[in-house]
Amino acid sequence: MEPSQEYEQTLSTDAGAGNLRTAVGRVSRFEQFAGTESVRANLKRKSIHGAFFTAAGAAADFVVRLAATVVLARLVLPEHWGLVGMVTAITAIAEQFRDLGLSAATVQKKEISHQQVTNLFWVNVLAGLLITLGISALAPVIAAFYGDSRLTLITIAMASNFFWGGLTVQHHALMVRQMKLPQTATLNVVANILGAILAVVLALNHCGYWALVWREMARSVILVTGTWALCPWVPGLPRKGADVGGLLRFGRDITVTTILDAMVANMDQLLIGKFTGAVPLAWYRQGYQLIMTPVEYLFTPIRSVAQPGLSAVQADPDRYRRFYDKIVFFVSSATVPLGIFIAIYAQEITLVVLGPKWAGAAPILCIFALAASIRPTMGTSGMVLVTSGKSKTYLVVVLMHSVTLVLCLLVGIRWGAQGIAMAHLAKALLIAVPTLYYSLRGSPISFGNFLATVSRPVMATLVMSLALVLVRVTLPQPSMFTSVALGGAVAAAAYFCAWMLLPGGKSELRALLSDLAAVRNRPEHSPKGEVAVAAGSAS
Repeated sequence: MEPSQEYEQTLSTDAGAGNLRTAVGRVSRFEQFAGTESVRANLKRKSIHGAFFTAAGAAADFVVRLAATVVLARLVLPEHWGLVGMVTAITAIAEQFRDLGLSAATVQKKEISHQQVTNLFWVNVLAGLLITLGISALAPVIAAFYGDSRLTLITIAMASNFFWGGLTVQHHALMVRQMKLPQTATLNVVANILGAILAVVLALNHCGYWALVWREMARSVILVTGTWALCPWVPGLPRKGADVGGLLRFGRDITVTTILDAMVANMDQLLIGKFTGAVPLAWYRQGYQLIMTPVEYLFTPIRSVAQPGLSAVQADPDRYRRFYDKIVFFVSSATVPLGIFIAIYAQEITLVVLGPKWAGAAPILCIFALAASIRPTMGTSGMVLVTSGKSKTYLVVVLMHSVTLVLCLLVGIRWGAQGIAMAHLAKALLIAVPTLYYSLRGSPISFGNFLATVSRPVMATLVMSLALVLVRVTLPQPSMFTSVALGGAVAAAAYFCAWMLLPGGKSELRALLSDLAAVRNRPEHSPKGEVAVAAGSAS
């Protein structure tokens, strides 16, 4: 249903009840939260502006999480980290049911009405409540599966996060739809800071694994409160005739895809927790987090602008292709060298960040770092399918990934946690080319264009790797921290120099500086409709 249609229906429905003024205000106010005219008119400005602030927030968030990990890794036993990891291996799968793919549907839909989002809101709330009750009921079963009774209460406590999360799905989607990314980035940082403070206080008071549990619970409550404060859209009551069938079908395909992906992605932790115990699982999770946390924070600012940006220009193939090229370029320029650097310095980074008792995580970190140099760039192909509305094709691609990973996991489990990590790397290598070909087929993006875009970051990373190997072989390393610091400086210098000397490097830098200058100097467009809505709201 188009907004104008909903406007007329709302008037005819509510006028007889004496609620005409309220109905008009509700629908008009919704346009303030859901309109995308400004996004389409100022795509470059909003994209770079949003990515910049999201990156700044991600950097601050990374510092907070890293500092909390450094402290908590020394206050909470590896066994207790493993206990929480056993539960999150289960809840990560259930997490996909809470969203039901409806946040992506709200962002991707060209036009969406107040009643449609209202109905989706109540679907998400109901899903969150049912998951909370379902996981709580299964808590004794989960504890019996792992053979540890402590997991019963941990599972029940963490299950409450699903209910709180269901209250934020549509509000957060509306903010992403309008690229209000500085606000969402700031809220995430505040929630993580407060959650980390609570966890450290509890850990200092010898609360053990409950410090980790309460950190996640507190973060969920803070996110709900902050999201509603930043996006004060008030949903109405659910009602028939809002034409949400297409949105639910799109969300269904996305949900099946993400559930399948989550089930397979968390199978590794289930296998390790079941067959090797809590301590190897803790090493595995920390090795994974040490690389995926910085990669995720680098990728998040780009992903946060990619989906709404690509969705906004999906009808313009040339703009779509140029925008996607920028996304691939930035992702590969950041994550490819980072993954290789961390792989080379995996042992030093593990000991500096986590301490000597976590040495078992170093080989796992090295393997995952190699995988992380590939996966984010290849993962951008999924954005093409989602923003083009090809949810069924997206499901097929994820199914292909899942089958390949399961086969690799079944082989890798023979070698424990390191074998499981190797399974992820093997899957990334085996599936990269088929995924790109199948995802980009029929889109404005060509396979050759993708390879040309990533060639410079890959070549520069090879030069950087040779420089790091030379430094490690020829120069003495007085301490772990000094080794990492020196390696970081050499890596940055070698990568930048190689990047600039390769053909097209200087022109890419000039284009980047030009984009930033254009965003800084050009006033943001404000359509008359938005001005009117803002003025009406202010009055």
